[in-house]
Parts: sequence; C-alpha cells; structure tokens
Amino acid sequence: MNEFIAKYNNHKFGDLTVVGPEEYVLDTNGQIVQKNVYCHCDCGKRYVLAGINDLLNGYTTSCGCQGRDTYVRVVNSGNMGHGDSKEGNIYFRLYKKWESVKNNTRYKNMRNGTNIEFFDSWNDYKVFKEWAIKNGWACDMDLKRINPNKGYTPDNCYWSY
Repeated sequence: MNEFIAKYNNHKFGDLTVVGPEEYVLDTNGQIVQKNVYCHCDCGKRYVLAGINDLLNGYTTSCGCQGRDTYVRVVNSGNMGHGDSKEGNIYFRLYKKWESVKNNTRYKNMRNGTNIEFFDSWNDYKVFKEWAIKNGWACDMDLKRINPNKGYTPDNCYWSY
C-alpha cells in the first residue's frame, strides 16, 4: 500500500474523500513529476483524480463543483456530474443561459432594488435542464418571459429564436 493511502485513506479534504489508489505522472526520464490519488466528492462524482500536494495544501477541495480547484480531473465512472459547463458539450449553451439568467436576476435585484423572481427549484441546474428539454429548448433558443414584470418561473417562461 502506498504511503499516502496508508495515512489518508477515507480522510476528507474539503468535499473530497480519499479512496485510492495513488497514480503517478512520470517525465520522459521516468521520474515522478506528480502524485495523484482517487477521491469521491460530496456532490456525487466518483473517481476524481486529484493531486496529492494540492489536497495537502488546500488548493483542491472538491471535484470542481465548487469552482475553486487547481488540478482535478474526473475519470470515467458511472456516477459523473452533468459536465454541461464544459465548452463543446451539447448542453453548454443551455448551461450558460441558466447561469446568465440566474446571476443577472440576482445582480439586477441587488442593484435596482427590484424583486424579479428566479424560480427556487431552478437553482438546481439539473431541474432547470429537465424543464428546458420538456419545454422545447433547442441550442440556439433564448429564454423569454411571457410577462416581463414577472419572474423566471416555469409558468412565465418559454423558449424562442
């Protein structure tokens, strides 16, 4: 058993729990340039490969779901996150629209003192995505409100070109 795994197996670093085994990145001379270890993230992603030094110094604390990690790579598993925030993904534009509407609504409410609602369940991207697909979303469509004085809710929104 590797030294790190012997000491830190099942140890939590932020949202990551070490499950092992260790994996090494070697240079062309066969020298170890990076030591990695497999972890499970609290968000549900399994088999996250994280740099050991990044775990120990606090640079890596999640699979990337918290948006603050330096080096993390999710490897093929049956329980991966949505991945829609990656450019090139078929749902990348949907994810960016969700992120934009959510953030702009909050920003405008704070800046202007307005109270435009962003449907609470839609704070979970997966719930928003499910609604979008069921309600005719296509890649080049924009999210519109039936009544511009009301919020972003399922009964006030539709997709349009």
